[in-house]
Amino acid sequence: MIPFLNTSLNNFHGLPNKIFEYIAAGIPVVASDFPQLRAVIDRYGVGTTYDPARPGALVGAIREVLRDE
Repeated sequence: MIPFLNTSLNNFHGLPNKIFEYIAAGIPVVASDFPQLRAVIDRYGVGTTYDPARPGALVGAIREVLRDE
């Protein structure tokens, strides 16, 4: 999980190393729906994103990833 809040440009545009560690380990990624995170997740089909400003969205995203075999 990469549950960033949009509190700075660094959070909004950042791409933490952790996402690549998760991908290398074969762990699905659930991350905030920010441009760089979405680009990697969508391009490689390695998880899903969620709107961090919407209450309950994180839970929905986790459930979505767990349902996907």
